[in-house]
Amino acid sequence: MHIPLQEGCDPTNPEEAFLWALVGLPGPRGAPMLLSPKILRKWSQHLWELGIRHEPSEQKREYHPPARGAHHWVNGAGRWVDKGTARAPRITAPDITMFTPEERTHLVRQLIEHGELKHLATPQHQPNTAIVGRARREGHGHAGNAEVQ
Repeated sequence: MHIPLQEGCDPTNPEEAFLWALVGLPGPRGAPMLLSPKILRKWSQHLWELGIRHEPSEQKREYHPPARGAHHWVNGAGRWVDKGTARAPRITAPDITMFTPEERTHLVRQLIEHGELKHLATPQHQPNTAIVGRARREGHGHAGNAEVQ
């Protein structure tokens, strides 16, 4: 579920009119929304029913979503800034199909050096510790001899 942004909310719909304003409230750090958008839609409608309306000319702050990572309501990297502040460009992962073979080699080398591919580059030998035999119940002999009560 995406973070509700002002430009994506309908100001004439009571469930959306204030939805964007309930994101990243002051207090808890690192969480843009403590509750799901479903609940915040109800809160938005509640504010609407109280007669509260947004006055764009009075707005002094705007929410900037995270520049990297998921645009999901539990990703807490967004922040409120002065209205008109330029948004940081969205950082996304590169399309490695567009890389040259040398660039892909360099990427793999970096991933190995940072430990991201350690489990693939240096597989750990796991000895077989299985014991072949019959299952036993605690306090009983072999499972075939155990009484069922």
